[in-house]
Amino acid sequence: MIDLTTTQQKQKIGEIAVISSSFQNREKFIGAVCNDTITTNQDVIFGRLSISDDLSLFLYGIGTDEQGHTFAWDLVGQKVLGFIIIYDWYDKESFSNIRKSIEFINEQFDSPIIISANVDENSYPVPKILYRPSINMTLMAKFTFHSNQDSKSVKKILVDLIDTAIEHIP
Repeated sequence: MIDLTTTQQKQKIGEIAVISSSFQNREKFIGAVCNDTITTNQDVIFGRLSISDDLSLFLYGIGTDEQGHTFAWDLVGQKVLGFIIIYDWYDKESFSNIRKSIEFINEQFDSPIIISANVDENSYPVPKILYRPSINMTLMAKFTFHSNQDSKSVKKILVDLIDTAIEHIP
C-alpha cells in the first residue's frame, strides 16, 4: 500500500493521468513501473514512482466509461503534467472506446498527450525505430507503442511525456 501522507514537504511531485477503458490495462501499465498501487472503490488506480529522494511521480489510472467521464477532471486535469491514453492494439473495439476521451482531453486541457497502443506479449506491428520515442501528431500529442509486460517501454512513455511537458513550459 502507498502511504501518501509520508511524502516529505520538500519532495516535489509530478502527476500523470493514465487513461484506458480497460481496468486491467491501467493496472498493468501502472504496475509495470510502480511497486505499490492503490485501487479506489471507483476503480481509480494510484501508483507512486520514486525518481529520487526529492522527486516522485504519481500516476492516476482513470477509466473511460461513463464513470470516467464524471471523474473530477476539474481537480486532476489542471495539475497533471500530461495524459497517457492507452488501448489494446490487437483489440479492434479498444480504440473506439478511447476516442471520446481523446476528444474530451483535447478540448478541455492544454497538456501533452501520448496515445500508446499496448501490444502485451505480441510483436510490435512496425519496427521500433519508426516510432521511438514516438510519432508526433501535433506539438502536444504523440503516438507510440508499448508492452505492459516490459517496464522499459512504459518508462520510455513517461520520459517522453515529461520531455514534452518541459518543452512547452512558457
